[in-house]
Amino acid sequence: MDQKPVQETEQDFIPPPAAGTESRWGLRGKTVWDWLQLLIVPLMLALITVGFAWYQNAQQNDVEDRRAQAERELAEQRAQDEALQAYLDQMNTLLLEHNLRNSKEDSGVRTLARARTLTVLETVNSSRKTRLMQFLTEAELVQEGNETDPIIPLTGAALRGAYLGAT
Repeated sequence: MDQKPVQETEQDFIPPPAAGTESRWGLRGKTVWDWLQLLIVPLMLALITVGFAWYQNAQQNDVEDRRAQAERELAEQRAQDEALQAYLDQMNTLLLEHNLRNSKEDSGVRTLARARTLTVLETVNSSRKTRLMQFLTEAELVQEGNETDPIIPLTGAALRGAYLGAT
């Protein structure tokens, strides 16, 4: 067997690393600046992602809060409309079936009409108070400049905000 000697050229020869200069993975010799250059882009992407997610979450919460507020206001308006409609229905019954206009001053019908009127005036807003007062005036249940006692006295009634002018 003839073995030819292997000629090594300078290109083929890789000297072994000097002891203590490199690790098994080639990480030794890296400076803090080298590490920062490697990590700055992923860290910035992570921070931007977290910031964007926080911003979107805040925007979504704001939208949900506004929607919930609008729903609460709508529910309040519906409740006031229902209270006013129920009042008008009850007063219709008292007027037509229980003869409220011709009842005696201390009768139960008048007491009930006054109690219902005062109660609904406390629960509705200004525009509904105005409509309620318009109804009472047109139905001649409250005093309108004449000297007769009203059928439904409004002493102590919560009329703040109601327009009591000519209707």
